[in-house]
Amino acid sequence: RFSGLTQVQSRCIGWPFTLGVGCASKQEIDKLCDFARLDGCLVQEPKDSGYPIGYWALLQDPTGHTLELSYGQEIGLTVSPVGSDS
Repeated sequence: RFSGLTQVQSRCIGWPFTLGVGCASKQEIDKLCDFARLDGCLVQEPKDSGYPIGYWALLQDPTGHTLELSYGQEIGLTVSPVGSDS
């Protein structure tokens, strides 16, 4: 059996572009992954990779696009809202 990342890589040349969504908690990711698992679209089980990556999982839509769910990434420190002066 291949790991989720190997399955994704086997469908693409190189690493696919991924849309990431920050979640409010690890529990929220676990709940969403439960739904994705039942639907057959969970590609990577939730994993805690520590700082700075955090807790994350990968889902895949029917057209092959990858969605990353994450918690604990410090994206807020590196991305500013549109129109902000910071």
